[in-house]
Amino acid sequence: MGIPMDRFQPPKGTRDILYEDASVRRRVIDRLRNIFLQFGFSDFDTPAIEHMETLSRKAGAEVEEQIYSFADKAGRKLGLIFEFTASLGRVAAASNQMIRPFKRYQIGKVWRYENPQSNRYREFCQADVDIIGPYTMDCEAEILTLASAVMKEFGLDDFAILINNRKILRGQLEAAGICDPASQDVVLRALDKLDKIGHAAVRGYAIERGGPAEKYDRFADMLPRDVSGNDEILRRMETSVAGSAVGIEGVSELRRILEILAPSGSGGRVTVVPSLVRGLGYYTGPIFEIRSKALGDISFGGGGRYDGMVESYGGKPAGAVGFAFGVERLIAVLAKEGLVRGVKSEALVMVAVGGPAMVPHALALAGELRSAGIPAYQYVGDANLSRQFSFASRMGFPFVAVVGEREIEAGKVRIKKMDSGEERDVARTDAAATVRAWLASDGATPRSGPPA
Repeated sequence: MGIPMDRFQPPKGTRDILYEDASVRRRVIDRLRNIFLQFGFSDFDTPAIEHMETLSRKAGAEVEEQIYSFADKAGRKLGLIFEFTASLGRVAAASNQMIRPFKRYQIGKVWRYENPQSNRYREFCQADVDIIGPYTMDCEAEILTLASAVMKEFGLDDFAILINNRKILRGQLEAAGICDPASQDVVLRALDKLDKIGHAAVRGYAIERGGPAEKYDRFADMLPRDVSGNDEILRRMETSVAGSAVGIEGVSELRRILEILAPSGSGGRVTVVPSLVRGLGYYTGPIFEIRSKALGDISFGGGGRYDGMVESYGGKPAGAVGFAFGVERLIAVLAKEGLVRGVKSEALVMVAVGGPAMVPHALALAGELRSAGIPAYQYVGDANLSRQFSFASRMGFPFVAVVGEREIEAGKVRIKKMDSGEERDVARTDAAATVRAWLASDGATPRSGPPA
């Protein structure tokens, strides 16, 4: 009796990624990394597991419930990272090697125990950029300029940057008489659901859990609606927090960000959105998202300022601001729009073997092609040439180079162009040049280059 195959499926919310999908994933990550490096952000990596104390200090109650936690064999309580910033805070607090301002990027897997949805998994890839040290708004401007560069790099040019400030929201809540931090958190969690459930449902949620209706209504009236233009929105927000020092500071910070971005192409992309919250409770200042209305008002990522994080881990006070791209969401949209493609293998040439005695010669040819900058796949196994060509077709290799007794005796290699079936017998020393010439005549892009 066989073993049921469902016993060998990946855990719920995770997946196996093969061939073209894996190729697309790597190419997208490579291009993200290249942009981060162009902006001068440093390589950075941390463990996939952390002490639960490290994670819970940053997470908050709602996210803490989503952390995969466990005790190791020594009884230590550990957890899988749910994002990268908790680890960054730990390192920034403890490391003597960090030169500030510190700009870092990190790309890798994170884990959250939540309900899987379309393009949302329990194990997923995230790409973060963060700046540790300054409290000045040029950090936000730098992050948003980088995020804009990412969108343009991938051809997602119809995007908008949405921005708000937690300080303004705090000032408005206090002005409305909602001063208790727990009640403020309830209202902000409700407001964060606005796009999904609408104003009436947000009001009901906030009143049920957060206090008197008149206070919530007073707060809601401070959020400018049906108002266009950043200047007018900021003027109204400033009026709403006139008696709040922290609220006025928040308006001033947004104005400074817009001022810095104005001369650049990113400046015209920014829209102040008074109801923008960003769900994580640790944000302390400006918050932002990037969305595209043309692609269904999809958020490609977001972030904000979270001053106080380094100090919470025992380090010296430092400013902190960052942005996280959802790699899975980015890949899904790029694939849907035909802006990225993948391949089963990056090899341009498969070296086919005309019998066991030809294996050493085939290996040598594959090495010569690679040394000449041509990615080569060496066929392994004892299949005949017919089966090897069938394999090459299924894998999508553009060329097959046959190493057989006749070719070895003549000092040549037979190269077949798989899409047209054209074949050429060329000197072995000319194999790489022949492949390049064929590619040039077709106007083809080598597979090691950027995706289409």
